[in-house]
Amino acid sequence: MTKSSKFNPRAWVSPEAFNVKPDLLGLPLATAGRRALAITLDICVIGLLSSLAWLWLLAAIAAVLHQLRKSSADVSYKQRRWLWLALLLLSIVASIQMVRKLDDQTQSKSVNAVRALDDDVDEQVAKAKLLIASATSSANVATNAANNTATDTANESEQESLPEETDAARIATLEQELALARLPSTLKWREQVMKSLSSMGLHFGWAIVYFSLLPYWWNGQSLGKRVFGLRVLELTGKPMRPLLNLSRYGGYAAGMATGGIGFLQVLWDMNRQAIQDKIAHTVVVDLRQPRRLDLLEAHLNQPTSSEQTQDGTAV
Repeated sequence: MTKSSKFNPRAWVSPEAFNVKPDLLGLPLATAGRRALAITLDICVIGLLSSLAWLWLLAAIAAVLHQLRKSSADVSYKQRRWLWLALLLLSIVASIQMVRKLDDQTQSKSVNAVRALDDDVDEQVAKAKLLIASATSSANVATNAANNTATDTANESEQESLPEETDAARIATLEQELALARLPSTLKWREQVMKSLSSMGLHFGWAIVYFSLLPYWWNGQSLGKRVFGLRVLELTGKPMRPLLNLSRYGGYAAGMATGGIGFLQVLWDMNRQAIQDKIAHTVVVDLRQPRRLDLLEAHLNQPTSSEQTQDGTAV
């Protein structure tokens, strides 16, 4: 690209914008649209990881163990330390998933028991109603056909009403038991809240693992950024270590806390930095666009401080 072409400071990594490593000058910055597509794909992948937790947990743990088995020449001490930390984090997530699975099985058994109780109570109520109908019909027939004395008629009516009163009391008792069994208790609501929080925690846990470890292994790329040809770079040239990626993930949380305004900042920021880039001192570059070499050449042709001093110019 020639110097005569129109220069847009929001499209390129420039020395005026950042305190950057010279090797990064002239790299094209990723547009907001491509970044949105990449993060959308990442969110879909995290959702898939959460729904297939056991499979991906085993795969992730196996990958970390494979890295730890390498010789010291292939993996540095710091890298091994981060890998052990990743293994610990994955083990914690696996334990949480196991506890959730056991809780789900217990709750499923409880629900089945309550449903069986409901069915039994409904059956008992239906039988009792049939008995009442039969007793009432018998009482009416007996009353209409009675030709005995007033005393015999009264005694007969009393005897016929006893089964009806007994069945009515039984129905009332069964209906009370059914109402109590179907009543949502405070414990059930508490269990639902805890289950929701646990599920949310598992999703956030997978997001932390995803955005902290994957860019570390893929040199600043998540799956979404790899597909769309983007890469996250630290402006001073530092490697994308898990701790740096974790601080950048904290920027995602800050963006959600601001109602998404922190993410929209990329639309008007002169350096196309969203809130997570500001926090981690990073930029997202587009690997599919050509580099602007004149910015790098201009920086390399600038006189150094010692040269300026020798020429008598102001430092």
